Amino acid sequence: MHWVWMVISTATLVGGPWTVLCVTLPVRAQESAQPEVFVAMAPEWPRSSELRARLPHRETISVKVTSDGFGNVVEARLLSAKKSMYSDAAVHAASLWKFAPPCPGVEWERELNGKSATLKFVFAVVPAGTSGDELGTAFYPPYEVDLTRSVGKQ
Repeated sequence: MHWVWMVISTATLVGGPWTVLCVTLPVRAQESAQPEVFVAMAPEWPRSSELRARLPHRETISVKVTSDGFGNVVEARLLSAKKSMYSDAAVHAASLWKFAPPCPGVEWERELNGKSATLKFVFAVVPAGTSGDELGTAFYPPYEVDLTRSVGKQ
């Protein structure tokens, strides 16, 4: 819990000095050291011909992001040991994420500035004919995006 000083009103009227009324309001700040996701972006897929060559497969790409005081990503860095066909797309998507300020309607620069999170992008390529229920893009809070696509001849 943080306490915020809020000026309700100030006035100088004819008749002398007036008191400035200030109140202290309790404001619940984000308890977690990790920023809360406001906008999550999914990466684009590589060309189908590249995917067909490695059918089926599943690969996880981890990207560390650091935000500024307004929730914008200022740095996105690949954490995976080796670069893959998904790396650039994952880093680009991670750079487009937005994180919410700790308190709705209030921009708490110092609270969010420099916070980091590790985002996980899971790419899964499955054979053609896989049920449509298993295909698509899903976001799993707090920081995972799963992408499943079918490639190949039916």
